[in-house]
Amino acid sequence: MPGSSSQQIEPTPGGLLFTRDRSNLQYVTTAITVLFHYSKILTQAQVDYILGNNPMKMSYMVGYGNKYPTQPYHRGSSLPSIKSKPEKIDCNGGISY
Repeated sequence: MPGSSSQQIEPTPGGLLFTRDRSNLQYVTTAITVLFHYSKILTQAQVDYILGNNPMKMSYMVGYGNKYPTQPYHRGSSLPSIKSKPEKIDCNGGISY
């Protein structure tokens, strides 16, 4: 994504995506074709699915809708609050929680 710290595809000065040093056009045309066709369903399907239009009828966004995850697996959500444990917890220190 443009502006991302992990951007790996750079456009040429003329605007062509540059992914490889050889046979670049075969990669670019394939990627653009896939993305073009996928973009037609991406905005409609993916956001709706994440927010609850899926077989489980469950939102994957915590706090959104009537049914959503209440115990997400993420270090930030599983550590004690800073109010109850104000001392620093390093990356390896969170394993016990």
